Amino acid sequence: MTGEKTKSSDAKTAEKKAKPKKPHVSKVKKDVVDRKETVPKKEEPAEKTDAVAVQEGVETQPETAKVDPVAVQEPETKPAEVKPKKKPKEKKQYPIVKITNVADKSNEVKKDKKPKFLRQEFGRPKKTKLEEKWRRPRGIDSKKLEKKRGKGCLPSIGYKKPLSQSQLHIGYRAVRVFNASELQKINPSTEAAVIASPVGRKKRNEIIAAANKAKIVVLNPRRGEI
Repeated sequence: MTGEKTKSSDAKTAEKKAKPKKPHVSKVKKDVVDRKETVPKKEEPAEKTDAVAVQEGVETQPETAKVDPVAVQEPETKPAEVKPKKKPKEKKQYPIVKITNVADKSNEVKKDKKPKFLRQEFGRPKKTKLEEKWRRPRGIDSKKLEKKRGKGCLPSIGYKKPLSQSQLHIGYRAVRVFNASELQKINPSTEAAVIASPVGRKKRNEIIAAANKAKIVVLNPRRGEI
């Protein structure tokens, strides 16, 4: 009896293995599939033959020959023409006009002798590259602020030059000029022209030529103008 039972169980397991397994489908998907199967499909109307269409009085259109998309070759598109870049305009190069009236440094007003103001504790082993530049002492125990003897001079209003010598450049009072017409306001004996920096070469040449005629000194000559 035991031998027959084992044989029957082995045959059942072999049959199960031989049967293909169905894919697992969830309950929600089963409901959707069942609904689709239950809904009746709409029957498509049969195509009318030419004979039937003539009887009903319907005009039939001739069948157009199918065109293979591979056989039809698209027209070759020409590459877009590249426009040549515009060349930058060449700047006009004007000749440099020489300045005849240059300031003489012998006319410069000599300043009163002033001491050389050095920063605090100057002369010790160097720690920075700016030791010779003046720095105001700020310490609460600074001997230089207390004006102790041997600690150096502090800048003060007593070293200022007189008003008669202030605002003078090599003995002339500087007047800023933008064009040649502004030179008419300058007194050549006490005043001198300073051409403004935004003025270009063309207008600068006009100012220099007018200053040479009026014998006005130009205080800021550029390279090649002297």
